[in-house]
Amino acid sequence: MNKAATCPQFPGSNSFNFLRRQLRLSLFMLAFLVPAVLSLPAFGQSNQIIFDDALQNSWQNWSWATFNFGNTSPVHSGSDSISVTISGGWQAIELWRPDEDSTPYASVSFWLNGGSSGGQLLWIYGTLDAGGFANQIQGQYIRLTPPAANTWQQYVIPLSALGVGNAANFTGFAIEDDTGNTQPVFYLDDITLNAVPEPSTRGLLLLAFGILASLQCSRRCLKPSGSMN
Repeated sequence: MNKAATCPQFPGSNSFNFLRRQLRLSLFMLAFLVPAVLSLPAFGQSNQIIFDDALQNSWQNWSWATFNFGNTSPVHSGSDSISVTISGGWQAIELWRPDEDSTPYASVSFWLNGGSSGGQLLWIYGTLDAGGFANQIQGQYIRLTPPAANTWQQYVIPLSALGVGNAANFTGFAIEDDTGNTQPVFYLDDITLNAVPEPSTRGLLLLAFGILASLQCSRRCLKPSGSMN
């Protein structure tokens, strides 16, 4: 059977040149695609627990507020949460750790409960080991949606929004009063650094298979009539 008969037919004498150009284009695309797939970063990083019934992974309490890291009610999960009472203006709960590369992480997340009152006005900022300070504020403050009373709500804050994304000297963050006044007790639980999602290679692999199929078709079509693989 003449395999070339199954290939697309184009009018005129330019069919051969068209297929040859298609073959060259496919080879060019494949030469670009293979290094692109191989160079994709392999994060494979898992989330890092900051607080889960207790501080984990070298995280430390650098807070200046009235707090209890062994609060038993309410809790989002497990046995303990953190209670925080703002007893003076600009007080904060600050969580700090020795320098860490934040590149594998996309965001920090936590669960916040407004207690019996709710409505606390808070903001969050990130810190780096820079300028001679182990916890230098980066000047990017994110105001949190006021928490509801007696309700757990998850907050997810991108590290890039705090000015501490892709930083080799990341040291932590603080959740601070932004009113300059006292505020009622609120609760925190299940605090986590969330890993950057692994990039999906499905689209690139499908494109590679398509190019290989195109190469196979072009190779057959460029063979003399009646030739066999």
